[in-house]
Amino acid sequence: MVPNTPKKETKKSIPGLQLLSVFSFLQKNSLWQRLVLTLGLFIVVFTILYLSVLPDRVTLEVGMPSHTTIFAPREAVDTYTTEALKEEAAEAVPEAFDFEPAVLEETIREIETFFSSLYEIRQMEVPEEEKIDRLIELFPTEIESEEAEAFLNIERSELESLENDILEIIQGIMEQGVKEQGLENARRQVVQEINLLIYPNELTESMAEVVGPLIRANMIYNEEATQRAREAARQEVEPVKILQGTRIISEGETVTERHLSQLEDVGLQRTIADYNMVIGLVLLLLAIFLVGSIYLYIHE
Repeated sequence: MVPNTPKKETKKSIPGLQLLSVFSFLQKNSLWQRLVLTLGLFIVVFTILYLSVLPDRVTLEVGMPSHTTIFAPREAVDTYTTEALKEEAAEAVPEAFDFEPAVLEETIREIETFFSSLYEIRQMEVPEEEKIDRLIELFPTEIESEEAEAFLNIERSELESLENDILEIIQGIMEQGVKEQGLENARRQVVQEINLLIYPNELTESMAEVVGPLIRANMIYNEEATQRAREAARQEVEPVKILQGTRIISEGETVTERHLSQLEDVGLQRTIADYNMVIGLVLLLLAIFLVGSIYLYIHE
């Protein structure tokens, strides 16, 4: 008589029940065994899931011809093109400058001080030779005795008129704003306009030598405002999309940095791990293992 043998269960297994049976097995063993088995199972499942969601990757290098035509498997942001457009937008933003009125005020004050000293020397009750010597010392650049004598002999009203004309020239140029890179041009313009004034050449040429170096930049570069405006321009650039099915590179086409960047964007060529995907899978598996452990603990 043949002993009755238990029939093998032919019911199709369910993945969820299989996972629960694994947890049940782990609970029957020692703590270390359960930890090792749990960790091993976690790594195996993670590896299987990670490899299953990764698209097929390609290996290309800049300057080499592509061995195949590649299309985008999914939609993604074109980082290379987007960044290029952002840089173009930033470069199009002009530099920001702050107007410093104190610079013009200081220059005017120095001119007025110079003429005040000139008037005082003219009014001194000393021999003319001494006045000429004092005028030569007053000028920052070397002048001839004849030029100094011209400042003594000119009428006071005409000398005051010369002062006013010079101040108008300075104000007209500096109120427009003088940048550091345009300083030499501004000084040349002042000298030219003073030399064109209708006064004796000895006076205009000497005063041009005095006034030219007094012109200073009054438009100060504001790096913080410039960077802020350029960053705002970058942020206004809309991301360029690589649509699914877009041809990234054709067979035989020379590989460029742009191609490699686009391949990375769509996940076909990664230089670093996709951390978002890794974190997502880890969290998913932790949740599954945690729920399974709680279930087994409750029904133990």
